Amino acid sequence: MTDATLRARPDDGGRLIVALADTILSDASPLLVEVDRRPVDRWVAPRIAGDAEHLTIDGVLEGTSLHAAWSARRIAGQPVWEFALTLRHDGEHPVTITRMDPLALDAGPAWRTHGFHSAWGDEFRPLHGHAGHHLVLESRSGRSSHGQIPWLGLERGGTGAQPGAGEPPAALTIAPAYSGNWHIHAMAGGRITAGISPWQFFVELAPGEAVTAPSVVLTVAASLDAAAVALQRAIAADWLPRTPFTDALPVEWNHWWPYEDQEVDEHVIADNARIAQLLGIEVATVDAGWFGAADPTSYWQEQRGDWSSVNTARFPSGLAALGQSIRDAGVLPGMWIEAEAVGANSLLRAAHPEAMAHSVEGRRADPSYRVQTESLDSADPTFLGYVCLGSPAGRAHVLESMSTLITTTGARWIKLDFNIDPDAGCTRTDHGHGAGDGLLRHYEGLYAVLDEVRARHPEIMLESCSSGGLRIDLGLARHVHGFFLSDPDYTEHHLQVLWGVRHLLPPI
Repeated sequence: MTDATLRARPDDGGRLIVALADTILSDASPLLVEVDRRPVDRWVAPRIAGDAEHLTIDGVLEGTSLHAAWSARRIAGQPVWEFALTLRHDGEHPVTITRMDPLALDAGPAWRTHGFHSAWGDEFRPLHGHAGHHLVLESRSGRSSHGQIPWLGLERGGTGAQPGAGEPPAALTIAPAYSGNWHIHAMAGGRITAGISPWQFFVELAPGEAVTAPSVVLTVAASLDAAAVALQRAIAADWLPRTPFTDALPVEWNHWWPYEDQEVDEHVIADNARIAQLLGIEVATVDAGWFGAADPTSYWQEQRGDWSSVNTARFPSGLAALGQSIRDAGVLPGMWIEAEAVGANSLLRAAHPEAMAHSVEGRRADPSYRVQTESLDSADPTFLGYVCLGSPAGRAHVLESMSTLITTTGARWIKLDFNIDPDAGCTRTDHGHGAGDGLLRHYEGLYAVLDEVRARHPEIMLESCSSGGLRIDLGLARHVHGFFLSDPDYTEHHLQVLWGVRHLLPPI
């Protein structure tokens, strides 16, 4: 599949041509930026460099003091490109960026469109349309796949009365590589832009400062099936972290559904670990219920964040003994943690207010999704229920919490949950971020923490979970080894989410 090409030309302030064989699929400026609420998509005298593997366009954006460095990197020899964008402010006075889309296409109207809605237990529910109508896919929940999946597929060709029938066969897929609020605007007539969501987002740049946008991945192929295979191969070869242990695909048992956090204790775990060994299961994972006050009736949501406390009513021998009991049964220990989360009644919240994420103005959540965050505080509507990883204190807490848990238990598998809807994110301005880019800085911090966890513990398997499958995206896929796809446990749903996710991620 080498007949997909990108090439750039300096005409009209810099343009990108996307082609499949001899057919041009798009000829347009490759980016869209808003500076002080004014859209701009043209460079002044753009400089173009590169080849089929790595293409760059850079220069000053027209009518602004911003230097824009845009690039398209081909991934693993596949017809898959990562579009990246960095903006640097070279002017004398501060400017505000409200949009920074690394991908823009002008594909025309002859396309059928495909995407996925996503909610708890309803991940990867298909949606279909055509490029004759406006289509806006986005997340406003603060989690990449709570609302819709960060993926758009376009296809044309075939016979019949469908849009694009009779056109040369072609397919495009677009995937923002970001775990927070993203968008894909596919407007009537085929104008498409994608990147971080402009909803409630802004970043103020002082002279000399720069910001890097979350990247977007474009796949070009003859069909959506071919595009799915190409993207899978690219992500498997050049994107996902991999180790011999993760490549071996160990089978894991998790205690949650039989026991939840009310009927689990150290004897239950040890007994099930012995059964797991007899069945050939390689990992036994302890889910929520191991932490917090020494109370057999404590509710895990309220005490999230207190990862240094062990519920000794359930686990009186402690975490080190718990991990050893699993190994003594002949299997490897795994541990669950919701490292970013903070329960309203947690000790952490009182002890480290400097790390808490707050929406200072108490903004209400966007009504387009049902907020799933539990254990918020009705007396403090600004409290968002998580530690802000834009702050040094937040990053230190999450890193040390995960690292200590791994070291203490000898865990080989970490199930990293996130039952939080951050909305537009933290708006505090004492965290090292501004009032409008807190969510972006949180996810930048999360990615950095996960990279450090893997560096400290190279034998670990990191599995991302988020109320099932509500944070599945190519941004997080660069920093974890795998994803938990959904909570419900019935065959038809298993098949649906497996079919849906294969458009975005490889099986290994």
